[in-house]
Amino acid sequence: MSTLLKFSEAPFVCACVIRLLCIAIFLTALEYIMIIRQFADDGIYSWKMIKLRTAHSIRKLSPEILFNKPGVLTIMALRIGSSIYLLIDPISPVTVYILAIVVTTSLLLAVRNPIGGDGADQMSAITSIALLITFIFRDPKITAVSLYFIAAQSIISYVIAGTAKMLSKKWRSGAAVFQIMNTESYGSERIALYLHRSSPVVSAVLSWNVMLVEGLFFTVVILPYPYCLVFLAWGLFFHAYNAVVMGLNNFFWVFLSTYPAIIYANIALHHYWGF
Repeated sequence: MSTLLKFSEAPFVCACVIRLLCIAIFLTALEYIMIIRQFADDGIYSWKMIKLRTAHSIRKLSPEILFNKPGVLTIMALRIGSSIYLLIDPISPVTVYILAIVVTTSLLLAVRNPIGGDGADQMSAITSIALLITFIFRDPKITAVSLYFIAAQSIISYVIAGTAKMLSKKWRSGAAVFQIMNTESYGSERIALYLHRSSPVVSAVLSWNVMLVEGLFFTVVILPYPYCLVFLAWGLFFHAYNAVVMGLNNFFWVFLSTYPAIIYANIALHHYWGF
């Protein structure tokens, strides 16, 4: 119970969110560095090619030196340095400046790479901005609202994902699970083979498990402790599976970073409204 009480303290929760988010930022930056060669002029992510897909006004305001290979490498170095600092000391007099670097580089990456982004990138940017606002004002009420906002964004993401799946015939039948596992990019030959040989009921159960839990994820702030942790434990396992099997490492740490804010919102809801 003493650990749970810690999650009612906004500074502790902010520190947890920052540290978990910084792991995602650090790992993503390393992934960029591993493929940095592709950001050269003759690479598949060359700015000369990518900028043709961006708005003319952005192209005019974007100096070549900022988005060429050395520029991207500099951005990654800033993100790695910032994430390491915040992992060590998430709440300090300079946190606001470090978070400003994180937010600025996130926005630069969104412009630099208008294609290939995913929900984890968006959630990372949103969470970073909410944290920056928190440390700009350093007001307890704004801090609370920022944490509620982070929690709400996370919950809405799950609910929208679950609702979208329910509208899909392939997901309702269970076929989507097998088809995803049967892809080269995100799948697993072993799991796809197992699903192919198994009864269609297995795929249907897996599919409905994902749809129902995602669709009902909003109850995580309504259910009392410790029942609310069932949804968070499911999310932890779900994203861990996606990281190991599908290679979606960023999703694991980014969404995990929102869980302290969700617990904070759950405690606040039960305390102030008596749910």
